[in-house]
Amino acid sequence: MLINYFSEQFSLPTRTIGLLFGRFIANATTFMSLPLLAIHMTEALSFSSFVIGTVLTIELITIALLPIVTGPLSDRFGHRKFITIGLILEGLAFYGFSVFTTEYAYMLFAFVLGAGGAFYRSSVLALYAREEEKIKDKVFVLSNLAENLGVIVGPSVGVILASSAPQLFKASAALFLILSIVFVLFRDIWQGLDVCEEKEKKITDLKAIFRNKQWVLLGLALMPGGFSLHNFSSPTLSISIRYMKGSLRVI
Repeated sequence: MLINYFSEQFSLPTRTIGLLFGRFIANATTFMSLPLLAIHMTEALSFSSFVIGTVLTIELITIALLPIVTGPLSDRFGHRKFITIGLILEGLAFYGFSVFTTEYAYMLFAFVLGAGGAFYRSSVLALYAREEEKIKDKVFVLSNLAENLGVIVGPSVGVILASSAPQLFKASAALFLILSIVFVLFRDIWQGLDVCEEKEKKITDLKAIFRNKQWVLLGLALMPGGFSLHNFSSPTLSISIRYMKGSLRVI
């Protein structure tokens, strides 16, 4: 089995390799469709620039800020539950993009998409953080690699498969549904990592983090660049390509 092979190659538990594969597939599924969202709203739905900007901003802000809430809640109620909820929400959002055509519906499903990403990613990272200390650094490095590979592979697959944006959105919705089903079927292998933290311990950890001034300053310095690079470049590039190539029609 492929997961067992990578587990031996990287000397990591099978459950961790499974999470990494899931992170890659989820990111590839998102970026298979997300770059075409702005084009679809511009060409097929004739949304105004204000509406398009609002839809994209809702998704970006939700996925960036909601983990402040979903992170502690997943510690309280269980990371596996939140991962499943996140995958279902992301699938629901892409299905909504494929079916509905109104401005308010797109704003709603943009929020659902951002919420799904917040539920999923904050919980997956929490499971990584519960791995043994000796492999934790390797896990986070491979997680970043899996995420970046998803960003590369997703749009490439989307270009190959897309005959229209709604069909691609439905394909993403179906893949997220399959991912959620697979995760539910095999969720017991992560049971040892899915342990609720005590409130006192979480408060102590937060205090230790914010007392480290160098870490806080570094995080604040990197936040604007990272947010703009990963969240604004993809939609902007897709619109630019559309106007540079008048024959490109993915609506």
